Amino acid sequence: LALDLDDIEKRHHSSNALNRAKESLSYLDSMITEVRQRIYEEAPPYEFELGRLIKDMAPLFEKLTHRRQVVIQYIPTPTKGSIKVIGDPLRLAQVLKVLVTNAIEAYDSSPIDERRVAIEIKKQASKVKISVTDWGVGIPAKRRSRIFSPFQSTKPNGMGVGLFIAKKMVESHFKGNLMLSPTKDRTEFVIELPVVTQRRKRS
Repeated sequence: LALDLDDIEKRHHSSNALNRAKESLSYLDSMITEVRQRIYEEAPPYEFELGRLIKDMAPLFEKLTHRRQVVIQYIPTPTKGSIKVIGDPLRLAQVLKVLVTNAIEAYDSSPIDERRVAIEIKKQASKVKISVTDWGVGIPAKRRSRIFSPFQSTKPNGMGVGLFIAKKMVESHFKGNLMLSPTKDRTEFVIELPVVTQRRKRS
């Protein structure tokens, strides 16, 4: 498919549709590579720093935010020190990629100066909440209760499995939760994860 797309580009020049097809193919290729790696070598869970993971993911969204003219706003946690969780950072990165990509693509006809996606981290006792918020087209009320069910995409050409897989991954691998906030003025997804508690050093 990649070779065919390159051939089409050489013969008929580039276009927005062709660029989107190449981006989709690249995304599918990375997914297949990750799944294959998981099958042959299951990575054991370990502690990783949440803020660093989100910061490292920023370049993944540059092309999409540029094309949609969306600004990603990172709201840092007011908590001092790092927040660590246990699990596979690649899996959490995949969950965040689904949520942020959906949020960016929620902007179609909104004024350019109002297109933003907010990513916020809040630590509460032994848990941390990661929220991904957009003010785009929103989710119809009749679909909100089934948003995490398979084949319930709000996109014209969507398969409707991204949120379903993301929720299952958060629940099974991280022992956490992924939920849709009941807010009506915006679309907000919240990931709730247990955090690593700091151990006291022996004197």
